[in-house]
Amino acid sequence: SGTAGGAPRVSSPCVAVDYDPLEVNSGPHMVSYTRPAWEWPHNNASVKVQGAEGDESSWSQAFQLDQPTTIALDSKSSGGGYELGTIAKFAPQPFHRTRVVFVCPRFVLVNETSHDLQYMQEGSQPVQAQLLKAGGRSIFHWTNRSGKRSLQVRILRTNDGSMWSSPFRISHAGDQFMVKVRRPASKLVEHLVVAVQLVEPVLFVVVSTGRTEHAPVMLHNLIPEVVRLNQKGCHYVDVIQPGQVLPFVWECPLERRLVLTLTFGGSHLEHKSGKRLDIVLDGRAQELEVRLPVSTASKGALGGGVRAVKVRVEPVDCQRAIVRLFEVKTRAALFLPARSITMSAPPIRNRGPTMGPAPKVA
Repeated sequence: SGTAGGAPRVSSPCVAVDYDPLEVNSGPHMVSYTRPAWEWPHNNASVKVQGAEGDESSWSQAFQLDQPTTIALDSKSSGGGYELGTIAKFAPQPFHRTRVVFVCPRFVLVNETSHDLQYMQEGSQPVQAQLLKAGGRSIFHWTNRSGKRSLQVRILRTNDGSMWSSPFRISHAGDQFMVKVRRPASKLVEHLVVAVQLVEPVLFVVVSTGRTEHAPVMLHNLIPEVVRLNQKGCHYVDVIQPGQVLPFVWECPLERRLVLTLTFGGSHLEHKSGKRLDIVLDGRAQELEVRLPVSTASKGALGGGVRAVKVRVEPVDCQRAIVRLFEVKTRAALFLPARSITMSAPPIRNRGPTMGPAPKVA
């Protein structure tokens, strides 16, 4: 305490602020320690949450008010969990001996797309999904405290909404990656970019519309036949026509090994009958060759020789690559038996693709 201009001035050790990033419900509360400074720990505190409709959490474990902390709380009635973050800052003069402690929700979802979104925790029932308006923000808490800590989203449209995306994690600051959402009515595929941005102690999960040039894999089909591709372990199959370029986004970004499977020939419904090639990108430039039967379209161009297809992998950065398929003329005697070829890549769940300039396409 002290005096300024003849008036008494009192400094409290801490001012706890229930801080709402959406600026809906915030208010300060003066806090004084009940233990003297020579007793340890004298600056620990516990908190609980009074949720909507009478729901409340258990008391948290004790934490130091003057240290950045992440707090996990269990709901007593809903089975969900609250996750909060705290950060302490010194108050401005003349209250510089007081720390202002901000108590915030750990996750805030931000919709920067032009469409409404729905979101839910992985494994939740669709009735538990929440609405996130275009351009809106929403505080997120886990609906199942014992469930997997990952999120799913889908795009809302009249008569042509998307399916739920594969689950992805939102707890690693700095992550930036793409997720795929399919629209079954129109049979179209859309890409969303998810960026996890830390503004201590809040993690803002920003969802925006994905751009074609930011896809992890850009496939160029320069051979005269249809090629099907899918992520190994996922049953959804994409088709690329001759002469087309297809931006490919991983169906399941949480997979430890991201393996791209190419299928040449065979039935579209039974693609196992075709020639398959597994590719695991490892960030290195590679040129592979696979033996294929001579197609009707390429017999004239190759003069009846045996057909070979080369797969050229051109890395753009540590998370993106261009894959080109093209035919070469060679002699049958030089061919080795067809075999599976693998190359590998770090999973994008830890580090998302660098959203830099678009790769130049020849």
